[in-house]
Formats: sequence, C-alpha cells, structure tokens
Amino acid sequence: MMRKIAVLLVDDHAVVREGYKRLLEQRGDVNVVGEAGNATEAYQRFCALTPEVVVMDVSLPGASGIEAMRRMLAREPGTRVLAFSMHEEAVFVRRALDAGALGYVTKASAPDVLVEAVHEIARRKRYLSPDVSHALALGSGCHDGAAGGRQLSPREFEVNRPGNVGDFGSWL
Repeated sequence: MMRKIAVLLVDDHAVVREGYKRLLEQRGDVNVVGEAGNATEAYQRFCALTPEVVVMDVSLPGASGIEAMRRMLAREPGTRVLAFSMHEEAVFVRRALDAGALGYVTKASAPDVLVEAVHEIARRKRYLSPDVSHALALGSGCHDGAAGGRQLSPREFEVNRPGNVGDFGSWL
C-alpha cells in the first residue's frame, strides 16, 4: 500500500480549502488530515494531528500565517511548511521563507503547481512557483537594498497586510 502524505490545509475561506483538498487528494497519494481557517485553529490542529506538510495561507485574519509558521516550527523544527498566497511580491516570499517555509506558491499558479509543490516539500526540497521565482529574480519588492528597496519593519509589514488597508466599503 502506498504511503500518503498527511497535509494540514490552512486558508480562511472554506470554499478555497475544499477546492484545494479535492485537488490534492485526487491522485490518491495525499490525505488532507485537517483544515483550519485561522492561525490559532491552525496551531491547535497542527499540535493534535502532526501533519507531514502544512499548506499555509500567508494572509489570515488575526495572527498571520507567518506567525503561525513560526509557532509551529518553534514546537517542531522539522515541520515542512508550504506558504500559499495571493501575493507574489518578493517581500512576502522572503518573509515566509525567513520564517521557515520550504516553499511558496501563489494562488494564481496552475493547479498542478500546488500538487507538485506539496510533493517536493514532503521530500524536504525547496519549491517556488514559477511566478514567484520570476518576481524574486527581478527583485520586485527587494528589501536588501540592491534594487533601491528596503526591508519593511515588522509593523510596516503588518499594516500593509491585505485586510489592513482601510475601509474601502465607504467608497463603494
């Protein structure tokens, strides 16, 4: 019998989690053992389930996916985390990788990219989706000064997170 990769799937949208769960499980070699909609729930499920791979949305309500990654890795340093986000900007990618993620895939990626990434991360290999690799190569959002950019402070990063950009509802 083939060993299945145990995955914890973390995204704040239930319909997104369901779609990714079906996508990951369709080949038969991945088992989504748990799901979570926020960082607190993700950490609790992680502790209870000890998954092989955590697919973590970077932008979660409340504590960020980055903070959840840090907590998980502090508890279990060998944890394999794949950051998953709508953001392809280098600053988000670097923040996730600096927090300990082994890979980063954007939600704009083709479905097979997510499946491939989970398999690579399960083998403890690094993985970046093609759009992320391109963004890093171009230095977009570069924070090391090489392209005239600078690193955001933790507070600047938090303020500029999606969902923290003000009340646009009053404009509509």
